[in-house]
Amino acid sequence: MSEDLNRLRKALESGRPLIGFANTLAADGLVESAAAGFDFIWIDGQHGHHSPATVRGAVREAQRMGLCAVVRVPGHEYGVVGPFLDSGAEGIIAPMVESKAQAEAIVRAMRFPPVGARSFGGRRVCDVYGFDYHRTHEPVIVAQIESAAGLRAAGEIAATDGIDMLLLGSVDLAIDLGLDRSEWRVDAPRMAGVLHDLTRAAAAHGKWVGCVAPGPDALAAALRCGARFVSAGDETAFMRAGLAAWLQDANRQREDRDAP
Repeated sequence: MSEDLNRLRKALESGRPLIGFANTLAADGLVESAAAGFDFIWIDGQHGHHSPATVRGAVREAQRMGLCAVVRVPGHEYGVVGPFLDSGAEGIIAPMVESKAQAEAIVRAMRFPPVGARSFGGRRVCDVYGFDYHRTHEPVIVAQIESAAGLRAAGEIAATDGIDMLLLGSVDLAIDLGLDRSEWRVDAPRMAGVLHDLTRAAAAHGKWVGCVAPGPDALAAALRCGARFVSAGDETAFMRAGLAAWLQDANRQREDRDAP
């Protein structure tokens, strides 16, 4: 059997938590401009502005910089996820996973035989990884848990052969549980408990856990709970925060100048 050359899997196996951020804007050069020093970039093909073509470009940028490229796909079916798989990303996030049956269908769509039924022949993966890419570069498959049903089935989802990681989707989960918007962060007591439970469910089957952790308090909570894949949020949040701070200072200086 050929050696597994997936860099994301090797990084996760090292035991060191990985930190990245989400890329939602399909802007050429954004990853090159902003992502240096992170471990991974989460390219959002579900809620972001990306298409399969712009995902391929972002994956190229990330890999050229030595980052792991992880793509969130918009659905579970092979016809939907196939073009994103063929980008050559090291990881694929499947959203809204709520049952073992869904997890098994995701594995069928994303893994090659004998585990799944993925079709061979992606242009970029063949060109970059060679014609044995199906043996050497299968992606890390991440099941996103973002509903009460998914939470109840987390153990069965983690036990599914071919699923590598559970990812807490805390905003959708908070909405589904009827929680206040302020309770979605993983440093809030209820969500910290959920993350802890997910980590235990995943660890029982030798799987990893990830989450979104914006800010130092959320990051500390994520690491305490054992998360190994942590997104700091998306680039628009960083841009808003940086620009708002700059504008506040600029307005203060302008007002000081105009004061009599």
